[in-house]
Amino acid sequence: MSERDASAATGDAHLKNGPQIDTRAEGIVASQEQVDDLLESLGF
Repeated sequence: MSERDASAATGDAHLKNGPQIDTRAEGIVASQEQVDDLLESLGF
């Protein structure tokens, strides 16, 4: 592993993966279970 790869692997550890959303907002799903329920209610 190069020095650059090693620093990238450790330097980005504090970053969160994916989009960060406010799950308390109305209309936002907070879990896979809520997604599954929504899709089921829509007939998928």
